[in-house]
Amino acid sequence: MSALIVVAFSDEHRAAEVLVELRRREWDWVADLDYAVVVGWNPRGNLRVQLDVDPTTREGGGWARVWGSLLRSALFLQNTDGIPEAAENLAADPGGHLEAKASGKVAAPNANWWRKKLRISEDFIRDIGAVIQPGDSAVFTFLQTPKIVSVLKQLRNYGGTLLHTSLSQEQEEILKEALAPRR
Repeated sequence: MSALIVVAFSDEHRAAEVLVELRRREWDWVADLDYAVVVGWNPRGNLRVQLDVDPTTREGGGWARVWGSLLRSALFLQNTDGIPEAAENLAADPGGHLEAKASGKVAAPNANWWRKKLRISEDFIRDIGAVIQPGDSAVFTFLQTPKIVSVLKQLRNYGGTLLHTSLSQEQEEILKEALAPRR
């Protein structure tokens, strides 16, 4: 069983603090936090995204595309294309000696992908946008564990607003396909 989980906090830095604290735990599901993303939205309306992926792998680009498209959809952001582009550029050239790429940009899943292809409910996406406002922060993660209920209880101990939706096996496969490295 797997789930898409969002924990929102009414402080622009709390989500980053909680993610660090969670990673220090020895719970069996903590490894799933390797691809979590933290969003901090300061009161001036500036959004900060902390995508914690290994920049030397192409898998990081897949997560950047997926999280960027969810943020664009749920938070009504005009453009999050820089998130996957930055991750993919690092993965393509971890040494920092980037040359012009002939292949062009990698397409990210759009808002319709979440609703129509992955079949995530409109209510879940709407609720994300409702609980994350300027001055807030949130942790977004995809967990694969048979103990989702136990994980949710553990996450509640950190305060904040907890949103989650379970994914079927078919939805997991669609997500994994979207995460696959692009050539």
